[in-house]
Amino acid sequence: LRTFSISAQAKFTYPDDPCLRRLDFCSYSTFDRYLSYIAEEYKGLVKVTSIGKSWEDRQLKVVTISNPERKANYGIFVDAGMHAREWVGPAVALRLLQELVENTDKNIRMMKFIDWHIVLLANPDGYEFSRQNTRFWRKNRNPIGGDCTLSCINAKDAICGVDINRNFDKNFGGPGSSLDICSEIYHGTAAFSEPESRAIGYYLMKNKRKITMYISLHAYGPAVLIPWGYIDQKVEDYDELLEMATAITTAINRVHDHQYEIYHSADYGIASGASDDYAKSIGIKFAFTIELPARNFDSSAKGNLGYEFKAKDIEEVGDEMLEGFREAARMLTLYGQKVKYLDDIEQIEEVKMEPNMTQIRSKYKKLFFDKSCFHWKEYCDHKIIRNYLNYLLEEFPDDVDVKTIGKSKKNTPIKVVQVSVKEDLIAKKPIVVVDAGVHAREWATIPVALYLIQELVENRAKHPQMVELLDWYIIPMVNPDGYEYSMEEGNRLWRKNRAPCINCDKRNKCGVDLNRNFDFQWNQDRGGSTDGCSDIYKGPFAESEPETRAVAGFLRSNADNILLYISLHAHAQGLYLPWAYTKDNPPEDVDDMLL
Repeated sequence: LRTFSISAQAKFTYPDDPCLRRLDFCSYSTFDRYLSYIAEEYKGLVKVTSIGKSWEDRQLKVVTISNPERKANYGIFVDAGMHAREWVGPAVALRLLQELVENTDKNIRMMKFIDWHIVLLANPDGYEFSRQNTRFWRKNRNPIGGDCTLSCINAKDAICGVDINRNFDKNFGGPGSSLDICSEIYHGTAAFSEPESRAIGYYLMKNKRKITMYISLHAYGPAVLIPWGYIDQKVEDYDELLEMATAITTAINRVHDHQYEIYHSADYGIASGASDDYAKSIGIKFAFTIELPARNFDSSAKGNLGYEFKAKDIEEVGDEMLEGFREAARMLTLYGQKVKYLDDIEQIEEVKMEPNMTQIRSKYKKLFFDKSCFHWKEYCDHKIIRNYLNYLLEEFPDDVDVKTIGKSKKNTPIKVVQVSVKEDLIAKKPIVVVDAGVHAREWATIPVALYLIQELVENRAKHPQMVELLDWYIIPMVNPDGYEYSMEEGNRLWRKNRAPCINCDKRNKCGVDLNRNFDFQWNQDRGGSTDGCSDIYKGPFAESEPETRAVAGFLRSNADNILLYISLHAHAQGLYLPWAYTKDNPPEDVDDMLL
């Protein structure tokens, strides 16, 4: 899968066209030549199949990208260009195809258990007509009445064409489509009367047991639409589709902050006979329409101007959509593939998605982690964080290691996450250590540490130097017992760990301040207390607490390579330099630290 040799006597050469470098929009002929090229050069990985012909005899082709080393459990189908004037859709689909085929090494996880089915141009005739004649042409080129030269009354466009996205067999002819042949949303004479919709519909029906997700790329939004679109009624499993859509949009929005929004499709605009409703109706679990951004990413764009997407912006929208596709693949893997839910060594060998995900989650608690708190709108509990770390270890084995460095007073594992380039095993790089959650009530520190982990691992491409030049060791929760206790009603401002009472007769005041328990100037009577009821009780002796010993032991064992140590606390909005026990005699290298 990682290496494909290129024949010296190839019949097809890589097309020399700027559009393949995302500098322009490709023509149908360039798309066709590119598909011929990859079909030959990447045999075993790529299969290009003709699934029909358009009205003007152009081939309708689907590209299947499969992992040759294992059978896929799931499939994602992506089509683009159903509406002729929406040029940005095929450009984004091409970017996805190039990444899967030409940059397999970087995207291998997208293909681990998933086959991809991609139709670059669902409406090639209309697309070419839009490129060469009428820029804002929307429909296909069905020569209604045998002639495309007659004009509609009071209209510029000829009597020609059917809106392919009103021609699918789900509530065909209903609201949001038209009987008027001059209308842009003319639905045709019957469901699947058009060769383009018929080819896609037949392929979906034939492969519906292999396809788990359907995505149709349109413009303009930006928005993600969830069925149904023909009626003001949501699909039965809407919450599950919403969960998937939320994960995808969150991934997209992180890249350039274009803020894709999620809509019930009918709220965005009623449409009968649409492809996403059809896909959902035949049993494809996840079905979405994604409306790509308008011209200049202007969400207030109106009318045809919004379709005039500029070639200079192809790269940007491709970058963000690629992250969305990656997240879609990750989520499918999460919900359906040989997952390990490690809760005190409890393992699930295989979970099928055939029932519904709500039932699965109920049976197995939470698969890996509940993603809601990773949208940074709420705080994660300890179990979710632990499951997230297990997920990273499973999904990113080449980038991440998770180790237990000790246990809390209540026997909860204290984990450190190592993020590094594991291929470079010889060179020892400087280490950065970050810890969080030392004080239980300082909740804000934990999502900051988790966000750092997420960026270094899941969005590594955005921060190459951070990982290439440094090894990162992050302890997202030093005081798990105290943190969980502070989340219970009435304990919000709890600070210490959950050590039993020593020198304190008030049970609700027990515990030790871990940040007064380290073995450096512990005997100093400054900033710590010997009163067991105090919030800054320093403990009976230095490193008396297992949490402190875990962190201190880790620091000592790696001291030769640790360049930077950062402990996250709240709340002051400040950066503190040693020493804390005295105002006199700062460290000799304080100037370096200030710099």
